Amino acid sequence: MRLRPFSEARFGLAVCCLAPVLLVLNSGGAGMAQTADTVASGPQSITSVYGDWTTRCQRAGTADAPLLCEAAQYIHLPDQNQPAAQIILARAKDAWRMTIEVAPNIDLPDGMTIELGTAAGATGLTWRRCLPAACIAEGAPSAAAVETWMAATDAGRFKFKDAGGQTIIFPISPLGLRAAVAAFATD
Repeated sequence: MRLRPFSEARFGLAVCCLAPVLLVLNSGGAGMAQTADTVASGPQSITSVYGDWTTRCQRAGTADAPLLCEAAQYIHLPDQNQPAAQIILARAKDAWRMTIEVAPNIDLPDGMTIELGTAAGATGLTWRRCLPAACIAEGAPSAAAVETWMAATDAGRFKFKDAGGQTIIFPISPLGLRAAVAAFATD
């Protein structure tokens, strides 16, 4: 490849086209000051781990909107990188919401039961939808049930039936749940 000498005409074109770019780059970020003022002073999202539970908080909408938080636990089977199930506990105003995602191949009419703590902590969930990658059960546990779960010291479980009628049981760890839920107020 033969290099051509740098001509004054090409140099003039380069200065003409690059000058505005260099001016913006050399302005010390003054052009970005307007967008920095519109970003929230706090974080847009926060993720914290408490024992076996992860608290995820995210700001919805405007910069001064409150953080919406949820506590999640991922259940892994031996020799699998992807979680076999995900449990999500969230609070909207004064009501609790629980969502559990599992792989498809379930028996829809039976629903799902969660047992954590005493028998008073048992809660039923209803299958809402099945997508190609997951089936989702949802429910609204009472405040008393959530308090029972947070006070639990022994592992709990949730169970459902697969499409073949076999009962599937996954463990739920209470380790860190109380701290994860308490972080809702501080995050």
